[in-house]
Amino acid sequence: PLGYDSDRLTALNRKAVELMCDLRTEAARDDVLVALCIGPARDAYAKTKPMTVADARAYHAVQVGSVADAGVDLVNAYTFNHVEEAAGAVLAAKDCGVPIAVSFVVETDGCLDNGTGLEDAIDQVDALTANGVGAAYLNSTQSAAERASVETAAQDAAPGPSPEQAAAEAEKQRQEAEAARASYGE
Repeated sequence: PLGYDSDRLTALNRKAVELMCDLRTEAARDDVLVALCIGPARDAYAKTKPMTVADARAYHAVQVGSVADAGVDLVNAYTFNHVEEAAGAVLAAKDCGVPIAVSFVVETDGCLDNGTGLEDAIDQVDALTANGVGAAYLNSTQSAAERASVETAAQDAAPGPSPEQAAAEAEKQRQEAEAARASYGE
C-alpha cells in the first residue's frame, strides 16, 4: 500500500524495530515490548475475494521475516476481514518464531463480511494454524450503511491521478526524500 518494493519495506521495518529496541535499551525498560504492526494485503472494509492461506502466508512472511531477528517481540496483525488471510499471517509469524496477535474487522452484527461470527473466525484460524494465535481481538466495526456512504462518497469524488501520474509523483517524492536524507547524512 505504501508503494515500496520489498527491499525498501524491509529496510524501513528493520530500521523502525532497531530504533524502538534502542529506545527500550536507553530507557532501561525491559518490560516494554516491540511489535511489528501489519495489516491485510487489501482494504479491510472492501468486499474482496479472500487470499488463500498459502498466498497470505507468503505475503506476510516478507514483512515478519524481515524483522524476526532484529529484536521484535511480537506481531500485531490489525483489521483482518478474512479467516484465510489471518491464518496465513499467523503461519508466517510461526514460521519466523514470533508470537502474533490478530484483530478482526466485523460488521455491527459481530460477524465478518462473509457472515462468519467472531468466535467462529477465531476457532477457524486456530484450526488452520494449530492454535498459533497468541491473542485475538476486535479492531473495529462498520455497518453496511456506513460502508455504502463511504463507497458513494468515493464514487462522487473527483477522479484521482492516472496510474502513470501517481507513479511519477511517487518517484518524485522518493527522489526528494533521498535528497533530504542525503543532506542529513543518513
